[in-house]
Amino acid sequence: MNLVETARLLYTSGLNTSYQGVLAARLGERNLICITAAKSDFKSIERQDICLLNLAGEVVNGPSLLELPANLKFYLKVFQDRADVKVLAHVYPPHARGFAEKSQMFELLGNPDKSEVRELIKVECLECPSRFTGLCSCRNEIRKSYAGADALLVKQDGLIVLAADLESLFLKVESLERSAQKSLATKSSKQS
Repeated sequence: MNLVETARLLYTSGLNTSYQGVLAARLGERNLICITAAKSDFKSIERQDICLLNLAGEVVNGPSLLELPANLKFYLKVFQDRADVKVLAHVYPPHARGFAEKSQMFELLGNPDKSEVRELIKVECLECPSRFTGLCSCRNEIRKSYAGADALLVKQDGLIVLAADLESLFLKVESLERSAQKSLATKSSKQS
């Protein structure tokens, strides 16, 4: 699958309820990243909505008028820090998004050894203007945890999912959304 197909699949599967989101992929062993533009609509995304950047964030190829994602520095830092991460998605699945908006965690489903997602962490930094602790040093415990995380629940801003390829990325987003839905159902039944 490529970025355009994956973006459309995330939208049609109901796993990205925002018209927007970000998908990025490292190109082979090179230090080049394909990334969707800031205003890319996953419903009707086209090839011209994708830019090729180097790890410094400079556009190597792609329309020069495209606006790059607001959190580009963080996405690039993920690729710089994590050689195991080949693809990244910043998406807004409906149930997981609800937890992010309330800055609440949800439990991952099933056996951790067989789960698509090894670790989900909540990312927020109260001491600095960035929500992403990867850009500051004031929350060391989260920086250490982030090193092995597959997904980050971002305070008031959806999910960032990291993977080795687009297929496993899609499966992780799907698994996270099922977990969020189940956690919400469990929480509702306990309140009833």
